[in-house]
Amino acid sequence: MKRPRAFITGIAGFAGSYLAEELLQAGFEVSGALWGKESTKNIEAIKGNLHLVPLEILDSDQCRKTLSKLRPDYVFHLAAIASVGRSFQQEA
Repeated sequence: MKRPRAFITGIAGFAGSYLAEELLQAGFEVSGALWGKESTKNIEAIKGNLHLVPLEILDSDQCRKTLSKLRPDYVFHLAAIASVGRSFQQEA
């Protein structure tokens, strides 16, 4: 039986890292998007079990190509900037 595949934007963040751990424990193949030089501190313990890809989620062509290549069964969009002040500084 094929293992389900999940793709997580924001995989290295607080919520994304916990979701990745849960999905791995449930038998999923887990891929995730990293933004720029984002820290992977939250996923260090499971990094060897993940497929991580650099991705600019504002680039629709890049997103389409990435998802076409990975063909996930589930997509979890958790990419965000949690700090209000920082979100205004890094407005897209």
